[in-house]
Amino acid sequence: GCLPFHSNWPVGMPPWPRKPIRPGRTRATAVYIIGTEALKDALAARLRIEDREGPGVCHFPIGRGLDWYEGLTSERPIRRYHKGVATRVWTKTANARNEPLDCRCLAQAALEGLKASGLRLENEIQRVSDPKPARPTVTYIKWMQGF
Repeated sequence: GCLPFHSNWPVGMPPWPRKPIRPGRTRATAVYIIGTEALKDALAARLRIEDREGPGVCHFPIGRGLDWYEGLTSERPIRRYHKGVATRVWTKTANARNEPLDCRCLAQAALEGLKASGLRLENEIQRVSDPKPARPTVTYIKWMQGF
């Protein structure tokens, strides 16, 4: 199914909340508030890794155009002051398309949501990489007993 979500509220949220905001008089369904700041920080840290292998390395398919990579890096964290208090805000550069960044962050949020609901990646990796051959099921039908 589809999960309704909201981003950029408030700063400091984890990538996936422990529980959704429950429906009320003004909301018909539960809403999951995702921490886009944390997701963008994690992606920026992963993009800075220079190794080709190892934990946290980003892998991209061949064939992505330069526009896609520009979109992936279209936002920068900027320190802003409000009433003397410094906050970090991710700001899009002028005339930039940031859909690749948003899609990557939302995909990571979806993965965090699956992990929160019980998905264990280690088990899935083992299941996919070491499949056991399925035993054929034999069904005996009464009219075939004479053959």
